[in-house]
Amino acid sequence: MNNDFFFLLYLMIQYIWDRSTDTMECDSNNLDIYLFSHHILSTYIYLGGVLYNPLYHMIFLILLVTHWITNNNKCVFTVQTNKSCGYPEKKAFKDILSQIGIFESFTNIHYIIVGCLLLYDIYKIIKK
Repeated sequence: MNNDFFFLLYLMIQYIWDRSTDTMECDSNNLDIYLFSHHILSTYIYLGGVLYNPLYHMIFLILLVTHWITNNNKCVFTVQTNKSCGYPEKKAFKDILSQIGIFESFTNIHYIIVGCLLLYDIYKIIKK
């Protein structure tokens, strides 16, 4: 099976799992646009370096961390989704880590994972 299949499979599992939980209470017209876009980016964060070009993925991750740092550790997609649905500002995005409860135990886990993914990307780039 090709890389796009795995990307889409992970994307759909994560998105459907999220939509089947508490985000279903929001009927905003923009919710699905924000939420699906966020899940595409989330899927690329986790799988982009493994499935696709590690150099592009590394650049994306550096931009992502820069965004988080300059936006008070908040993702613009989470902020927009929460505003659109009237959710509390601190409501977290429901990616796989949040769904299985890891985020609640390790609030900075995303930085740790992104750091590890950056190291993986660097390894793959050097290995070429």
